[in-house]
Amino acid sequence: MKVNKIQDIVSESLNENGMCVGLGNLTKEDTDYIIQMGTDILCTKWGIGITGGNFVQSVVDNNLKLTMLSADYINIKALKFYCQLIYETPMPEFN
Repeated sequence: MKVNKIQDIVSESLNENGMCVGLGNLTKEDTDYIIQMGTDILCTKWGIGITGGNFVQSVVDNNLKLTMLSADYINIKALKFYCQLIYETPMPEFN
């Protein structure tokens, strides 16, 4: 399934780059949440599955004001990761 492949990409990216973007010492719940939000962001960007909510759409739209107004405390910490993810992750090929 496409969403599962994207979730794997986000998880791998968080494992490889999380420390570099200031996301060290996350709880399992925080990690799972960031992976889900990152998956929603990429799925929304690429038009796969259900479109994300206000925060997700504002990240995809590059709307800093709405992103900051709609981000919760975990997403505030993960903004650098989401930005890196959205601009550096190419759309995978789906078989």
